[in-house]
Amino acid sequence: MRTPALLAAAALLAAAALPAPAQDVKQKPGAAPGPEVLKEKFKDEVLVKGAKAPLAGVEVTGESFEKVEWKPRSGPPGSRPPSEVLSIAYGDTPSNFVKGMEAWRTARWAEAAQEFRGVAEAVRSKVCRPFWEARGLAYLGDSLRRVAAKEKNPARSLEAAKAFEESLLKDPKSPLLDTVCLGLAEARAGGGDWDGAFKALDGFAKTASASGRVAWEASVHLARGRLLERRGDVAGAAAEFEELARFASSKASSVPSDSPDRALLERLRVSGLVNKGWALFARAEKTKSPGDMDAARAFFESLPREAGGNAAGKAASLNGVGSVLLSQGKAREALEKFVEVEVTMFAVPEEVARALWHKAEAWKALGSPAGREAALRDLVEYYGWSEWAERAR
Repeated sequence: MRTPALLAAAALLAAAALPAPAQDVKQKPGAAPGPEVLKEKFKDEVLVKGAKAPLAGVEVTGESFEKVEWKPRSGPPGSRPPSEVLSIAYGDTPSNFVKGMEAWRTARWAEAAQEFRGVAEAVRSKVCRPFWEARGLAYLGDSLRRVAAKEKNPARSLEAAKAFEESLLKDPKSPLLDTVCLGLAEARAGGGDWDGAFKALDGFAKTASASGRVAWEASVHLARGRLLERRGDVAGAAAEFEELARFASSKASSVPSDSPDRALLERLRVSGLVNKGWALFARAEKTKSPGDMDAARAFFESLPREAGGNAAGKAASLNGVGSVLLSQGKAREALEKFVEVEVTMFAVPEEVARALWHKAEAWKALGSPAGREAALRDLVEYYGWSEWAERAR
């Protein structure tokens, strides 16, 4: 099942690395997960807003970020914008794609990559439609990007970039365009190609602006800020995150209140504020300036108000103030902040993972190896997907 815009971009926010793709193609009920039984046309189903049941026995003739088109066995063709399409069940889903998605959902990235490589052969064998190759390449790129991040392997990152680029060439209006373009930027950066990374973001920003996708434009600010921070330009990153918060706030009112993009823009606004706080803290750690550290703490203390009571803002505020206290040698006070996040902020798992990492550091400063080990053990066991768990391993 596919939920068009919301899940694609919301997944982007779930990790410091770029978003997980949104496309989740459902196999027809009762059909074997092999392409050999799916050659016949008019095996697709499309569920649109307001309909009580899916349109069955149709053939989807096009699915892009602009519109979904289909034709029935008889009668006029139909089309809807992606925001009005609740799900698509394809009748020719390649078995490699099905197996790849099963592995991808359970974080078995290397296994997923191997399965997604096989999608191209299914297309060449003409047992599924050509668009599946671009979809397979998009997920192949994402899987390789995640393997590269885990292995810290620049060559694998560039391999991921190549898969994303091939996907983009084969389907420049893919419904996974945000995943492909943002993933390409991340992969290029992971391979040390910073110019290529920012070029990918610039290209995506132009497409987003031309198509009126304000949530995509906001996601570019988030991605660019994170890349600048990784490259060591904390001042540039802070400015980019500040611009993200301003942009998302200014554009939200132009989006219908019931649109998924409205809620997404609010999350991106808060994400901009949170990330600005961490960029300010990174600058303070770098300069060792008491003034910079005071500025970071003041920003974190104001964050709950600026974030409008959002849980992510509250959790980041506690973690931020705790991090400042820890850097100032006040480990016991800092520990209280991290514990508060750990036990009360389950709705913000990324910040809980961060809190556990810093909790371990606080116990270390307090001379408690047992406390440190317990915090790291909880981090790896319960938040093993996070960048903080990678540090702990």
